[in-house]
Amino acid sequence: MDVDYLNGSPDTTWYMGANSTDGTHNSQIYFTVPPLSSIAAIAGVALASIAKFCGIAIADIEAVAGVSNTS
Repeated sequence: MDVDYLNGSPDTTWYMGANSTDGTHNSQIYFTVPPLSSIAAIAGVALASIAKFCGIAIADIEAVAGVSNTS
């Protein structure tokens, strides 16, 4: 996706992902994968209430799609 002329607010929540293109007229928009620590819910379910993902305890998952859970 080519993203242009956007102003993200608040500035810590607008991630377009690593496959989007920055049209250079953006403000407070990030073209990276968001850190796992910034994700509060998946499909509307709070992460704090999810104990397992694909049968694996959340506490044991070190990375998702190559993104570390400590970043």
